[in-house]
Amino acid sequence: MTWISCSRLPRLMREYADTYSRLPPHLQTMLDALFPEPADFLPEDGSVIIAAVPQRIVKVRFFYRGQKIDAVVPPTYDRRIDEQVISHIAPILEGAGYGIVPIELPKKYLAARAGLGKYGRNNILYLAGLGSFARLVSFHTDLPSTIRPLYAPRLHSSCELCERCVEACPSGALRDGDIMDAYRCITFHNESTDPFPSWLDPSWMTCVVGCMRCQEVCPLNRTYLGHIRRMSFSEDETSIILGGDKNEATPLLEEKLRDIGLFSEFFLLSRNLSFLIANRTGQNPYGKFFIARQSRMER
Repeated sequence: MTWISCSRLPRLMREYADTYSRLPPHLQTMLDALFPEPADFLPEDGSVIIAAVPQRIVKVRFFYRGQKIDAVVPPTYDRRIDEQVISHIAPILEGAGYGIVPIELPKKYLAARAGLGKYGRNNILYLAGLGSFARLVSFHTDLPSTIRPLYAPRLHSSCELCERCVEACPSGALRDGDIMDAYRCITFHNESTDPFPSWLDPSWMTCVVGCMRCQEVCPLNRTYLGHIRRMSFSEDETSIILGGDKNEATPLLEEKLRDIGLFSEFFLLSRNLSFLIANRTGQNPYGKFFIARQSRMER
């Protein structure tokens, strides 16, 4: 956990905006959807606290027409932890007379500037004792804080002579040295509701959301790769997911999907799973199988 005095935020957000202005247009569009204009939400006093919470890989199995379809949910997708962190910290702060509210900021950038972690070549933040398998949670409190040093975003020392993630990325998103091409990243596309681009080879997808290709080969994650949860979905549950309507989910299915952080991502899960199943069962993911399901989900 780390904190940043709110008096430092305007400077940090200006620097972030300057970096942002040099990004490719498609990445700017993605970030526009995540964060409003800084002036709209920056608190004037108190502190922003950023906590890192470990999360495990989830290996999921879907049963579809007698076949087993195995896939992965990477760490960081379980958003329930955000409320859990605040519920643990709120009584402490409130007991001392301070309030606490969640706040959406570019957490990875701020965590790096506050010294909580360092970047890998894959533009993912690595934290001591957690690797990249941690979810960042940010919130604002009116508790004043001392001015702590800020650090320039740094590449982890282990990455200086290592290019395993670059070599493992099938789409070439990391091929240009230290600059990541977000549009080539598989995660960019399976977190989007737009059709998959034709250049994306369906065999590259092993996750129902996000991607693990660069993280699973990273030496910094070696210790944590065995921290796994497992969950399976019956034929009926798989069929409901493929239908794309979360209102059709049974209470048990909803509970299971919430448990791995995907109920709120029901549409994306349905879209991505249908794409993945089409490829695994020998059908054309860009053909009638996928298009029919996509069409039904968009109605």
